[in-house]
Amino acid sequence: MDIDETRLNKVSDNLKRLNLVAELKLGNAMNKLWWNKKLFNLIIADVPCSASGTLKRNPDIKINRRESDIVNFVETQRNIVINLWDMLDTNGFMLYITCSIFKEENQDNIEWFKSNLNDFELIEQFQIIPTEYNDSLFYALIKKR
Repeated sequence: MDIDETRLNKVSDNLKRLNLVAELKLGNAMNKLWWNKKLFNLIIADVPCSASGTLKRNPDIKINRRESDIVNFVETQRNIVINLWDMLDTNGFMLYITCSIFKEENQDNIEWFKSNLNDFELIEQFQIIPTEYNDSLFYALIKKR
């Protein structure tokens, strides 16, 4: 699911190229208008972020990002996860992903989720720091008990 039809079209093209099948949905993860009330066993929440870990490929981020952007991204990330949490079945997993290097969007959010989501269990979190060969990636695997 994505809010942007152009990105969904790219996903569709990649699925075809790889001979894979998936149901794609245009929708906003901050609301439930698209949801059919069926609980998910796994949700991959690749949330919008500052993309600060992709600076090498996107040098304009350094010029265009403001501190207020980070605050807005954190709020959006939290709203998405809170909304999706209701859709996750008991004993289901959520994989939270960003391409940010900022603690606010990563470890701080995981701590916030621990304090604000019922039945939250952190299984693992990991951050890959950007190098000359790769971008940054943060992920946290979360279980709903």
